[in-house]
Amino acid sequence: MIKIRGNSSILGLIGNPVEHSLSPIFQNYMIAKSGLNYVYIPFKVELEGIKDFMIGLRNIMNLRGLNVTVPFKEIVFENMDFLSGEAEKIGAINTILVENGKFYGYNTDVCGIIYTLKMKLNINDLSDYRIVLFGAGGASKSAIWSIHGMGGKDIYIVNRTVERFEKLSRWAKRVLNLELKFYEWEKLGRIFKMVKPDLIINSTPLGLGDEKIRMDFENSSGKTTIFDMTYGTKENFWGLISKKYRFKYCDGLPMLVAQGVESFKIWTGFNFEVNKILLYLKKRLSIWQRF
Repeated sequence: MIKIRGNSSILGLIGNPVEHSLSPIFQNYMIAKSGLNYVYIPFKVELEGIKDFMIGLRNIMNLRGLNVTVPFKEIVFENMDFLSGEAEKIGAINTILVENGKFYGYNTDVCGIIYTLKMKLNINDLSDYRIVLFGAGGASKSAIWSIHGMGGKDIYIVNRTVERFEKLSRWAKRVLNLELKFYEWEKLGRIFKMVKPDLIINSTPLGLGDEKIRMDFENSSGKTTIFDMTYGTKENFWGLISKKYRFKYCDGLPMLVAQGVESFKIWTGFNFEVNKILLYLKKRLSIWQRF
């Protein structure tokens, strides 16, 4: 149990929405275990007010660090005084360190993605994989960076609008010398027949609600792996489909914890084992995820 005092340092999460986030639960758990005089709190910020919010943060003298989630990962990138090499090339951040009044931007999503692929899905080399990636925003850039780092190069992007894809494609070509392919949303009903994906990664909220994704799963080889970067306390569309067709599957909870553990290390110097934090969440929330 953490104790908030007048001289407590603040960590937090910037996003909208933030109500669903598990970050305050496990970040405050790590604070308590470390014996630090810190507190981690969520900030739900209106999109139109993010610039003023970031200016106001400069005046909070006991602010130590922040996580950044949708829809702000690319927007607040411009507000950093310094960027890690990785964050600068990706063009999106999810972690801010505040030190001596300066904002330092990092991207620890990459740590979370690679951890999930290697430790939870047992994938160490993507050079022979045909990959379908849903989404063309800041999270997709982190995914592409991670895929490329693991040897992946055969990547199809599924997005509702071609304009976002074209922007993402220009970035991939400029930064990674990587040619992305666009797969039309309207043709999802034939994607297994046409593309034959080995790995599907979802970097969007797609599947969290009641929306059904019309894909020809019946044409899969049965060896497809699905990595859904979202998470929840119950199985969503991707989890249910994976169970039905016996796909190897992982949701975004290990990624969330792995990137959060890395953020905590940047802010405090303390390091935790990802699996121990996952087990704590499982016990605390009685969640269904398969660890």
